[in-house]
Amino acid sequence: MNPHIIQRPDMQTLRQRFGYSFLTFLFWVIWFYLWIPLLSLAGWLFGVDIFYDEMVVQEGLQTLLDLLGLYFLVIFLISATLGIWAAVNLWRFRGKERRSARVAVDDASLADDFGVTTEQVAYWRQSRRLLMSHDEQGNIITTTPQEQDR
Repeated sequence: MNPHIIQRPDMQTLRQRFGYSFLTFLFWVIWFYLWIPLLSLAGWLFGVDIFYDEMVVQEGLQTLLDLLGLYFLVIFLISATLGIWAAVNLWRFRGKERRSARVAVDDASLADDFGVTTEQVAYWRQSRRLLMSHDEQGNIITTTPQEQDR
């Protein structure tokens, strides 16, 4: 089986780009949602009526003050965990540089790996989209260029 995966964002489909963009947007919304208590406090301090109702009438300020100790404890535990993890990894990998640039793969290596000719690989590179059929072992049986994208 040939474990080749295209990992280039410029070659992603519209569906993949939309999916990644949607997830990014969703997590930004969640991130901003987590800031609402601080924004409420700031609004209350600047005299905005909605924040006044939330912080004074419904005693939101007291709730915030009650939870500050818990917030600091959670922040401390997360920071301590990340710090310990960083220290352990620093100890484990000190002096061991494992990061390196990926070696560019030439057509001959790809052809040899896929069991095809270098001319076929060169033709594949020129096509925007290919339909590839594989056998049970993952070997390429046929390749057909998709004409609607050309």
